[in-house]
Amino acid sequence: MSPLTVYKRIENAAVGYLRTRAATLGTAVRNLLRRLVGIGNERITIMVVPHSVQKRVVSFRVSLFSLLFVGLTLCGVVAATLAIRADSGTLSRLVSAGARQLSHSQASLQEVQSRLRGLDRVAAVFDEAMDKTMATLHIKATGSTRASAIRSTPPAWLAQADPSTEVRDSRELHRLIRMMSASVGSLQEIGSVYGTYTRVLRELPTMWPVQGGAGIITTYFGPAIEPFTHSMYLHLGIDIADGIGTPLVAAGDGTVTQIAYQPLGYGKYVMIRHCCGFSTRYAHMSRIYVYVGEKVKQGQVIGLMGDTGLSTGPHVHFEVHLGGQVIDPMLFMDIDREQHPSIWSLD
Repeated sequence: MSPLTVYKRIENAAVGYLRTRAATLGTAVRNLLRRLVGIGNERITIMVVPHSVQKRVVSFRVSLFSLLFVGLTLCGVVAATLAIRADSGTLSRLVSAGARQLSHSQASLQEVQSRLRGLDRVAAVFDEAMDKTMATLHIKATGSTRASAIRSTPPAWLAQADPSTEVRDSRELHRLIRMMSASVGSLQEIGSVYGTYTRVLRELPTMWPVQGGAGIITTYFGPAIEPFTHSMYLHLGIDIADGIGTPLVAAGDGTVTQIAYQPLGYGKYVMIRHCCGFSTRYAHMSRIYVYVGEKVKQGQVIGLMGDTGLSTGPHVHFEVHLGGQVIDPMLFMDIDREQHPSIWSLD
């Protein structure tokens, strides 16, 4: 017998078995459904027997399907009733919470009104201080003055309000807004002046060239005794002594213009050009961290203090140039000479 014949026989047997089982299962399901329908269609008699023997007994016949339908309907009605009651309880809680929130808001409004009255008093002091500040800075106010601001058109929301019902605090707030608005122009001018002032302070060499204010001034600008030849000469900067490796910072914003080394003079040094024709020199450095053309910020570390060049100890020789002239760096730094005494000369 060939393998194909065997395979066909096995296939036919399997198909026949599955058909038989399917037919058996279908017959069982049909029988079950018939039994369930038969049970559901069975009639039962419900009798209502009154306590009085004079009244007749009432009876009626219903099927199980009818009873099941009535029962499901009653369960749905009960569930809907419970859900409605739960929603009603939630709504009541929300109403109570809203009432409490309203009470809290009224208390907060009273507090705001109290703060507004205090702010009005402070505003009067602010206005007086603003006038004094403007007079001190010699700034001519521009834009709206206080009088013109008072005559200005009120905000739309206030103009549309009924004057008979406008509360006093609203009028106070409106007056305060007008007064503050009148001061905005002056404040902007003061901010502009202050911004220019701080920018110039950053761009001019006004910062102590040793990080953290370290060091001690050993030689000031002007006539001094040369430590090697003991002859009189003009010292072109200030000498600030500290340990080797102490960080040195740019005295102001600028651009590095020169990096050089003079073994019989400044040693390793850096030149930085600032605004308005100013430039600074930092000499006798041990390490240099910047390069020519680099933009540096005031306070940025540009290198380390050293003892290079013609020097008798670790220090930085700091110069300030204006154009082709050398000027005293102390003119740019608020330093008490008593706190930085010249105790020994290094340059």
